[in-house]
Amino acid sequence: NCANFINKDSNEPFFAFLHLNDAHWPYSPVRPYHTACTDYSPVDLFWNRAYTQSRMFPLDTDGYTPSDRQTKIMKDLYLGAVRQVDRHLRELFDRISDEVLENTLVIIFGDHGEAFGEHGEEFDHGHYDHERLYDECVQVPLYYRNIGIRETDSHLREIDIAPKLLDSIDVSIPPEWDGQKPKSMANHPAMMVPPEPGTALLHTAIRTDSEKLIKSFDRDSGKLSRTEYYDLVADPDEQQNLADEEPHDWLANRLDEFVSQHESALDMDAATGLNSAVVESRLEDLGYK
Repeated sequence: NCANFINKDSNEPFFAFLHLNDAHWPYSPVRPYHTACTDYSPVDLFWNRAYTQSRMFPLDTDGYTPSDRQTKIMKDLYLGAVRQVDRHLRELFDRISDEVLENTLVIIFGDHGEAFGEHGEEFDHGHYDHERLYDECVQVPLYYRNIGIRETDSHLREIDIAPKLLDSIDVSIPPEWDGQKPKSMANHPAMMVPPEPGTALLHTAIRTDSEKLIKSFDRDSGKLSRTEYYDLVADPDEQQNLADEEPHDWLANRLDEFVSQHESALDMDAATGLNSAVVESRLEDLGYK
């Protein structure tokens, strides 16, 4: 349907948004992708979906922690689902005429990464209380075509995608937008907050190409609960917290300034309208409800 819409009036300007939900929990890729990334049997895969995932991801979960084997099977299913998304995209581009593709801006991105216990957290997913700011959660795939993104544009936040698209077609970026054209991370580090806070802690972070500082605050008292500092060159998996060993004053000052400027907005329920009927309707439209 999407390809038909795009090809129908190929001489007319158009905008198309396609939301692919295959890699979302529960991880249930179809044949042959359910076994594409695993050595486990179809029976093991079925029971992982029916038992392990059903215990882990309900909103009222009791903090069930899977075994290493269960985690591996679930990650294999997730990777199979990603392969399935690749198939859908290949089929889409095969159906769109070359003439249209040559004159169309294309950008493909993920909305969040996926954590599989790398930092010992209880299993959470995406926007459902997945409040961590480690790279496995915040780094996502990005594919683009006919858009002037350079390799030296070392960071592109998702909030910057719409401004970049407007800039590519010489349309002014509305001044009230928070997003901006890509800038070097060396001089413009990325500030990060979660799409939805956890029940106990609110995490904030600042990241450059080579280092990251995370500060976690108690949601009730607002007091600083934990500080984490990582050397991303020596420790890209963020396993060695150097907050008590390495100086990071300039990052801390920038992050403290950001938190101070956005203190009221960091009341996430109010800022994002997570409890509003509008947001509920949008989530339903995207297949999350």
